[in-house]
Amino acid sequence: MGKQKAQALSMQIFMGSVQRLRNLRSSKTDRRSSGIIRLTGLWVCCLSFMIGVGWVSFVPSAAAQSDTINYTNTDLTGRNFAGEDLNGGVFVAAEMREANLQGANLKGAMFTKANLYGANLSETDLTDALIGCLDRSSHAV
Repeated sequence: MGKQKAQALSMQIFMGSVQRLRNLRSSKTDRRSSGIIRLTGLWVCCLSFMIGVGWVSFVPSAAAQSDTINYTNTDLTGRNFAGEDLNGGVFVAAEMREANLQGANLKGAMFTKANLYGANLSETDLTDALIGCLDRSSHAV
């Protein structure tokens, strides 16, 4: 459940409790029991609101939950990734000249604008990988 949904749910619970308290005020019950009911209702309302807000603060963000390998704008020249599991890795605009990626798992990896000049890609699994706009402008072809 997302942070916004949890906050909306907590707010609905809070507003529902407030509405119940307003309805109690307009009913014709004796004052003593009405006061106890109001205090109990207010206590339940505050408690549910605090629990909702507390729960939202402990929900990890999407970024924290993500196990994505991210080498965006990183210099990986000559780095040895042979046989590594880099499934879904992000190598956007990474400098990867002469990198050894032999036998690496690069399923779903993203290499947009990455420089793979001279990289060893033999036996590499590039299923569903995005490789586009490779930057070779600084190399003679």
